[in-house]
Amino acid sequence: PEMTTNHLFGTEEFDEQEKNVIRKLLSRRLEGAHLSMRTGAGSMKVAYIESWKAIELANSIFGFDGWSSQIVDITPDFIEQGRENRFRVGVTAVVKVVLKDGTYHEDVGYGICENQNKGIAIENAKKEAVSDARKRALRIFGNALGNCIYDKKHIAEIKSSIKSSATKNVSYDEIRAELDDLSQPASGSRRRDQPEVKVPIAPFQPPPPPPQQQQQQQPQPQSQ
Repeated sequence: PEMTTNHLFGTEEFDEQEKNVIRKLLSRRLEGAHLSMRTGAGSMKVAYIESWKAIELANSIFGFDGWSSQIVDITPDFIEQGRENRFRVGVTAVVKVVLKDGTYHEDVGYGICENQNKGIAIENAKKEAVSDARKRALRIFGNALGNCIYDKKHIAEIKSSIKSSATKNVSYDEIRAELDDLSQPASGSRRRDQPEVKVPIAPFQPPPPPPQQQQQQQPQPQSQ
């Protein structure tokens, strides 16, 4: 039977071609249709990226099997019981995002929730903290994963196109096709890693000689 090699996640290298294309994709600033808008401190409108959108973008750029995230630490900061027996919970989380070649970034996130049910308040605060930390770790990889949100000039230019929620989905197939287009060599050139295809040329054979014409036989006179 044919032997297959299993690579452990974190030790499988991207090839140079894919590295270059991923680098180009990560450098692109997000369109307004990929971002969302919420009200921040002082009633100011703040642009941000939703958790599902960050995951969708990461899957489209790295591939669904090209990255992973793990919780490094999660700690409740406080659990308070206030008026009307409502519980208020704050949680800090640290999340690491790892690519299949071992490259990683990690960052801290925070979640806060208030609910009459103590368990639900703790659960929702943890989820919010993990989502926030994962988004913050992903954005370190580049503009296309949220780092462009901190570019005030860019946000000012696209602010009019940002709605309360993202309005454009990312197609994995489309961005993979775009990745292939970016990686195609110029016309008439060949990629360095692409083997040269040699077409066998048949030896020259002269055409067969024309068939000899059959001489017509003259009828012989019959003897009387």
